Amino acid sequence: AGTAAVDWLVARSAGAEKDRGRGVRTVRPRVRTDPAGRRGGKMAELRALVAVKRVIDFAVKIRVKSDGTGVVTDGVKHSMNPFCEIAVEEAVRLKEKKLVKEVIAVSCGPTQCQETIRTALAMGADRGIHVEVPAAEVDRLGPLQVARVLAKLAEKEKVDLGTFASQVTMEGDKVKVEREIDGGLETLRLKLPAVVTADLRLNEPRYATLPNIMKAKKKKIEVIKAGDLGVDLTSKLSVISVEDPPQRTAGVKVETTEDLVAKLKEIGRI
Repeated sequence: AGTAAVDWLVARSAGAEKDRGRGVRTVRPRVRTDPAGRRGGKMAELRALVAVKRVIDFAVKIRVKSDGTGVVTDGVKHSMNPFCEIAVEEAVRLKEKKLVKEVIAVSCGPTQCQETIRTALAMGADRGIHVEVPAAEVDRLGPLQVARVLAKLAEKEKVDLGTFASQVTMEGDKVKVEREIDGGLETLRLKLPAVVTADLRLNEPRYATLPNIMKAKKKKIEVIKAGDLGVDLTSKLSVISVEDPPQRTAGVKVETTEDLVAKLKEIGRI
């Protein structure tokens, strides 16, 4: 399951269900005021929780296991999901604008996930949370289980914004989000706390500099287990088989429109 799918599930549990009165806890943002009592004095007391996922590096060719039970991961380079990098960048930018006080990076998985969290810390996140899942159980970890973990962490950490949209703007205790749809752009305003998913056009993630990489080694990563949050990781999904996509056949050039129509009829497209 991709990161965007996980964030959408958390959005339903932490946002939509709250509005429907299903008893989900509401965490209101704490905003500093100046002496005159106006909101937004020095820095909003908002906290952003960013989910970062360790995946096979985007430049690596994916290979399916010979038994069809999954993809080959042993000895394969892994890195942070590109969409997660965009989410971290946006959260850090909100912090630099003094709209967010703290950025927390969280990842679910084996010990190696701490490398991904360190990358987020080097980009500017303040601290990390590693929800440890044994390597043997990672393949059975479904999106619903991850969503429940993130929802519990959002409640535990009292976060106001889970970042992930083509444009995100803070407006007091609301967030304005622009997202791309088939017909153009759609603008939404949401009350905090909220969860937003990332679009590739949201920003260009920064490269972690060597000094920041060294500083990241000293930042705190809290290691917890899903059981500590009261979440059962037992998945009701099972993988039947994994197969390579069918190879594309070579294209055919035609000289005229009539030839194109005849060819489409020949292959049964029209």
